[in-house]
Amino acid sequence: MTVSNIFVSMISFIAEQWGKINTWLSRSLTDYYMPESFKKAYPSTRGIIDGTEVFIAKPSNPRLQQATWSSYKNANTVKVLVTGNPCGLISHTTPAFGGATSDRQIVERCDFDK
Repeated sequence: MTVSNIFVSMISFIAEQWGKINTWLSRSLTDYYMPESFKKAYPSTRGIIDGTEVFIAKPSNPRLQQATWSSYKNANTVKVLVTGNPCGLISHTTPAFGGATSDRQIVERCDFDK
């Protein structure tokens, strides 16, 4: 077994275990841990959503090349949206989507508003 296989196995295991934990803080805990300066400017904020793109090897399948092409990064990527609460805890991550997928499409597909 290679180091790469062990690493991927461990990351998969950790992701599966952490996926069982509800990391969304309650409104009262969010307010309690929110920095005062942030609370004054954005008092109703529960989470901050940001997209990140990770470079991947160019797929051999032309359809996958098209789906993962990011004109923003000018390369093949996968995109994940990460939600953090105002005190810095990562609360949620979406599944990975092809780099051609917009942030708005990911939000709609992952039911963030539910």
